[in-house]
Amino acid sequence: MPIRDEALLDAVVYKKCQEFKARCADAGLNVKIIETDRSIRVQAAYYAQGRRPLSEVNILRSIAGLYRITDKQNRKITWTLVSIHFFECAFDFAILDEEGKITWSTKADLNENDEPDYAEAGRIAKEVGFTWGGDFKAADGTPRRDMTHCQYTAGLTLDELAAGKRPADLINA
Repeated sequence: MPIRDEALLDAVVYKKCQEFKARCADAGLNVKIIETDRSIRVQAAYYAQGRRPLSEVNILRSIAGLYRITDKQNRKITWTLVSIHFFECAFDFAILDEEGKITWSTKADLNENDEPDYAEAGRIAKEVGFTWGGDFKAADGTPRRDMTHCQYTAGLTLDELAAGKRPADLINA
């Protein structure tokens, strides 16, 4: 089951997340944090999507506490089995419409300023200091956009994060 508790984020990431949400609100964007911490089971289920048959994906999703998906929804949504979400350094967000419902359209411009809302939120995230998933690329340069993802590691590597280091440790050092 996705964990949305922002308090589980590293202290530095949490503070940046609050600034991100405030700046989005100032821009007329209603954002909701939809996932912070992520278990290995959830990541494995996400990774299986688009790679494994739907029946296997739904078994993995059930084990992870996620809802079943349809064949149409069984598409790749992650490119890795190791996520920055494991280390309290990432969150995913969604844009809410006027009725408070999530819009997944990357072309939506609900605040009517001629900038797609997810791109605008991504720009704001980068201004706050996050790496935005909308800029992700594969090793060959092919876009691997994750328009709802933000992360901040303060330059720490995956190995350092796996060893227990966190951005707040660098600030408090």
